[in-house]
Amino acid sequence: MRNLKRALSLALASVMVMGLMVVGSGASYVDVSSENNVEAIEVLQKVGVMTGDENGKFNPDANVTRNEMAVIMSNMLDYKVSNYAGTAPFTDVPSWAEPYVAACYTHGIISGYDAKTFGGSDSVTAAQAALMMMKALGYFQYQSDFGEDWQMATIREANKIDLYKDVNATAVAPMTRNDVAQLALNTLKSYQVEADNDTINVNGNGVSVSGGSVKYYQLVSNDKMYKAIDDRTGLSMSNVSGYTKELGEDLYDGDLECKDETDDFGRPATTWSYKSSTIGTYSDSADQTWTGKVSEKDLYTAAGSAAYDNYKWTVYRNGEVVEDMDRVNGKDVLDYGKTSSERWQETGNGVLTELYVDSTEEDVVVTIIDTFVAEVTKVEDNGDDYTVTISYKSDKPSKAENEFDTDQKFSKEDIVVLTIGGTEIQSMAKAEIVEGTVSSVKDNDYVKLDGTTYNYNRAYCTTVINSAKGLVNLDDGDNFTNPDVDNEVVLYLDTYGNAVAIEGAEDSVDDYLFVTGVDSAYGDVSAKVVFADGTEEKIDIDEIDGVDAYWKGTGDKRVPTEGHIYKWNQSGSEYDLESASYANFEQILFDASNGKGKVERDNASVYRGSDRIGTADSDTVFINTDDDKVWTGYKNVSSQEDIVGAAVKDDGVITILFMSSSSGSSAEDDDFVFISGTDPEVVNDNGDKLYQYNSAYINGEKVEGGFIVSSSSAKDDIVTKGLYQVTKRDNDDHATEVKLVVDATADKKGNYESGALKAFESYATYAKKDILSLNDGDGNLTAGSQSDFSYNNDTTFVVVELKKDNTDVDSVYVGGVSDIETDAEGRTGVFVVTVEDDGDDTPMAEVVLVIVPDEDTVIEDDNNNGDYKVVSLSGKKIELTVDKNGEFTLKNVKVQKGDENYENLGDVTLSAKIELYNKGWDELETVEEDFTAEKSVVADSNGIKFSSDLLSSGDKIRVTLTLSNKTIGDIEFFTGSMTVPEA
Repeated sequence: MRNLKRALSLALASVMVMGLMVVGSGASYVDVSSENNVEAIEVLQKVGVMTGDENGKFNPDANVTRNEMAVIMSNMLDYKVSNYAGTAPFTDVPSWAEPYVAACYTHGIISGYDAKTFGGSDSVTAAQAALMMMKALGYFQYQSDFGEDWQMATIREANKIDLYKDVNATAVAPMTRNDVAQLALNTLKSYQVEADNDTINVNGNGVSVSGGSVKYYQLVSNDKMYKAIDDRTGLSMSNVSGYTKELGEDLYDGDLECKDETDDFGRPATTWSYKSSTIGTYSDSADQTWTGKVSEKDLYTAAGSAAYDNYKWTVYRNGEVVEDMDRVNGKDVLDYGKTSSERWQETGNGVLTELYVDSTEEDVVVTIIDTFVAEVTKVEDNGDDYTVTISYKSDKPSKAENEFDTDQKFSKEDIVVLTIGGTEIQSMAKAEIVEGTVSSVKDNDYVKLDGTTYNYNRAYCTTVINSAKGLVNLDDGDNFTNPDVDNEVVLYLDTYGNAVAIEGAEDSVDDYLFVTGVDSAYGDVSAKVVFADGTEEKIDIDEIDGVDAYWKGTGDKRVPTEGHIYKWNQSGSEYDLESASYANFEQILFDASNGKGKVERDNASVYRGSDRIGTADSDTVFINTDDDKVWTGYKNVSSQEDIVGAAVKDDGVITILFMSSSSGSSAEDDDFVFISGTDPEVVNDNGDKLYQYNSAYINGEKVEGGFIVSSSSAKDDIVTKGLYQVTKRDNDDHATEVKLVVDATADKKGNYESGALKAFESYATYAKKDILSLNDGDGNLTAGSQSDFSYNNDTTFVVVELKKDNTDVDSVYVGGVSDIETDAEGRTGVFVVTVEDDGDDTPMAEVVLVIVPDEDTVIEDDNNNGDYKVVSLSGKKIELTVDKNGEFTLKNVKVQKGDENYENLGDVTLSAKIELYNKGWDELETVEEDFTAEKSVVADSNGIKFSSDLLSSGDKIRVTLTLSNKTIGDIEFFTGSMTVPEA
């Protein structure tokens, strides 16, 4: 499900660091971040007061000229500027700005420097802009309002009504578009006034004497449209009470609305909407913000004694109420007391803590926001934004989503840090990376790389959000770890610069090459070599084991040995080589004198002759020096016999093996391939007919060039979309025999074909702490009755998303354990395809197939009552849909008696039991509607309608339909789950 979110403004005190995070995509601009006045910019964009340029930029830091300010005021006050064209008295206004300046001048909003000079190209100052806004509200209607200094008078009165709130400008400083937007929003939120001119005017002999002062009174009304932005009340000049008339309420006829709510983190916030369309939810500015340790004394001091003694406190962590801290007394929030220096609620480095004190409502809200770690597994370009799919590497809150829509592009395999409010991802950023040698470490506290200290994010020093302490280990399945001194590591940092995850920089196989030939010219030595990536080159050699390489003649030479492995370094265009004895690595030779080698796919043992010489693992690199083909992992290498070559062995493990063999690949090699398109392209290959499946995936990755089947019998076995096992191949590695393992398609009733394992009959009862448990042994495809499996970061989760009521495949990609979902009946489709060792108690899963059901699956039940049954119209299926207002449409329903249409159905009652999903199905209500059938037809293709008033946008519901009358009795005929669309 797409999670389109509006940009959430962050607390001002945390903006410098949190501004690095990417918030969800919305209607904002590419150059607007949480450092800017996002709320003001987006509201003004929606109502058309301030918009961006043709490049999608708002240019928040650009200064606003007086000409541009006239445009903004005209847009805000909805002046029809064409009516004023040519009426401005100023001679220095360009033609494009003249109608706007003229309109504002006519209405008394602006004035010039003198009778002929407007100064439109000058930047507008904070005092000038505020005076324009206050005149729009009704202030400064008389010259006496200004006193001796118009700027001081403007600033004084503007501050009284909070017009400068969150505006960062001094009186005479130029205003940016960012600050003008905030000033304009503050104005729209302010009430309008009218003047009571209490001055004394005595005219005699041409002399005018003035005294007294001008008073301004609120404009009020009892019309409810004046509650749209603020429901405060006031008194008019005539002492009448009513709702104050905010400028934004008047200008937009109550269609611009502002409501006090909470955001997804639990922070006090404001939600703006225009003409019933939500603009966004924006958090208030916090009274205090911390990104480090918060002591109980810190919290008490920031909140104050009145709040501690008298107010109700609520504490949220990542959008969820902390246990026993929902509207409690202040003393119940502080375990050790208001003077204690003890750390409160595991706050600390990288944990954002914000305090909000509402003295009016006598409430205190504290929000705590942690940082989570994930890997990007999929990026979908939607045209105007991107949908990013992630797999969590840290633990995550229950039900947390794994998709995020953003304007910023991420790449697959990016390690990202993110925040979560409730169940939704709120912000995401690519983790900063530092590399170096560990010089010291304190477990679960800090690590020093080359002398620089990196503190752990506090959440990774405790088990407050994770199942164990330590940094997220991105190397293997030990989820959390601490490094050792002298380790070469890659450290991943949060947006505050604290460590959250780590990779160990292990010895690289890229340091080795294999010599296949030696040559000399004029005494210089060159060699033909194969590198670890399979690249074959001819290189010039400078040194071997620290001594110059040379070739002076027979018997007088220092050259590398053909058929041996060397470590290498490059200096300029020449190479320095180090032999096994010099570089101190163990080399295993395979040749006629030592014995030839043998490797087998899925067998970790490596043989020389009849002796087991070492063990390969999932990281072992195999290079065929004949065709430069490279495999990683013993599960992937083609079986080879009579190997000649060499290998490097480290602690009994073969890390890299260069080999040449005439035996070729074994005919018993197997693979698992997911085929989502069963119509192959027929290819003629030198007279041989090949069948190329272009929608085929191995380990979740689309097969480049297609999956090739070379036998018609194998082609005939591929009849449905699903997972196939290749049981036999030809010499070209093309499949000649395949076997269907998992059928991923269903018929219209959600039933799976009987010839294969049935999806959704295996259940993941839990998938956490590195253990995947299935309650149906048949869910495992390799180990018989095995039901518990280990998994780690090397486990590949191949995710298949279904569509069209589970009858078709929507997409295939590499995901994670978090992609396991349930269908309407609570079922999952999880299949362990391959394991490392099926003899283990909990075998390590290598490839896991995850079938994700269509969220809006409907199940048509062929129920009947005696001779009567409810069925679909011929050639169609029963359809039930719901719109954003909770109105249902049912189509294609009729009643049969036996095999014939029952033509005398008459009046019937349709009952709809509606259940709401909230960590399980809870019955919401049962709706009943009476209809008159057209002969046997209850609902034709146009449909019949019924509705529920209890549904909201985003609700996941399950509906069970029953049809009744005196003749047919009660027939339950339909069950379906769906989501109420967003409003």
